[in-house]
Amino acid sequence: MFYLSFVEGSKTSDENFWQANIKSHQLTAWRGFSFETLCFYHIRQIKHALGISGVHTESSPWSSKQKNEGAQIDMLIDRADNIINICEMKFSEDEYTITSSYDKQLRHKMSVFREETKCRKTLHLTLVTTFGLLFNEYSGNIQKVITMEDLFKTI
Repeated sequence: MFYLSFVEGSKTSDENFWQANIKSHQLTAWRGFSFETLCFYHIRQIKHALGISGVHTESSPWSSKQKNEGAQIDMLIDRADNIINICEMKFSEDEYTITSSYDKQLRHKMSVFREETKCRKTLHLTLVTTFGLLFNEYSGNIQKVITMEDLFKTI
């Protein structure tokens, strides 16, 4: 995936290209997409980290049908025990920090999801990130934090 995105067809011969572009929007977006893909390949480990290995689940991304003020959820884990984990995947080079604006986005996503789906199940907001969560005034809505370490545990 990385090769196809950044190497094949590249016309640059600049030996400092990667150092100069490591923080580019394109590379940052690729990291995020790749991390989300990795998470979908490790649903079993995510369920284990949530303590729900024995619970029947269905997992998928979700997108709002609304054109204005819609929402997109990285992964829903719809559980047979009447709980849905709303999983947000965040690649970060350090502990992830939830800001005021991101907290507002998360609350909006949950609200739109409940409104559009008429869901009556309990919603648990779950963060899957590389190195954990920096706890602050906005981190209290996250019920569970799953790290990259959890994704690679042998179960």
